Amino acid sequence: MGLVIEDLESFHHINDEIICCVGKQLFSNPTRAFAKGIEYKHGWLRKQIKNYGKAGKIAYKGVDPVGFLEFVPGKIAPIISDEKNSCVYIDCYYVLQHEQNKGVGSALIKATVEEFSKGHPWFEGKPAKAIKLLAFEDSAWKMAEPFHKMGFKTELKLTYAGTACRRIPLLLTFDSEPTKRRPKEILVKLPTRKELPLLVKTFVSTICPYGSPDFPEVKRLVRKFGRKVKFEIFDLWKNPELVKTYGPHPGTVVNDQLVWASPEEYMTKLESTINEHLQKLEPVT
Repeated sequence: MGLVIEDLESFHHINDEIICCVGKQLFSNPTRAFAKGIEYKHGWLRKQIKNYGKAGKIAYKGVDPVGFLEFVPGKIAPIISDEKNSCVYIDCYYVLQHEQNKGVGSALIKATVEEFSKGHPWFEGKPAKAIKLLAFEDSAWKMAEPFHKMGFKTELKLTYAGTACRRIPLLLTFDSEPTKRRPKEILVKLPTRKELPLLVKTFVSTICPYGSPDFPEVKRLVRKFGRKVKFEIFDLWKNPELVKTYGPHPGTVVNDQLVWASPEEYMTKLESTINEHLQKLEPVT
């Protein structure tokens, strides 16, 4: 069965992309935690298609979606790069596990490179200068190595100080013309508060069903702690300069700790992390 690459540009494509992301079962009968994430993702994709005509590429074998990548003009993306206004940013990508290492990902990248190597309306009829995406070093999730093999170079490496974050984000770049690049490294030092109220910051991630908390539920949880905890919501897509302070993939930050958890475990993990940090800040009586 042959592989077909289509533009992600319709309601039908949106549903297929989310099915590919979360699976048919969760899409048809989502848990409460996933339902919110799917709702946010659907709205995100509709907005991108409305604003830019398409939101990426999707791969099919027969009628079944087997992989996708999403892209946006770099100028709206939460990335640190001198080429934001002349690049394409791939904000999300995935290939079904049983279809990995079969050429699906490389076909999606090839189709994207071909589109933006020609004159494009996003760039006033000129080709994109580069295509960029985030991948991770020393991680089984969104590994950088396959992209290096496809010609992407490391432009930026972000490491975190004072936190147990194991994933090291890399900004990778595919240049439309041969370009020498010397990777830059940024040490992200999350702001630390040594007195009450404890700061809890949740970053909007409406592009990912796995990283989109139910914000009203988070607010209700934080209210349990009264004035001991201050809660704020940030959107990196509206405030991309915050990437320099919190990194490109922060999720939720409790003081100087990143909270990583699945949607089902997120609220429990968040509450335990808040309690842990409150014990450090509250005076012993």
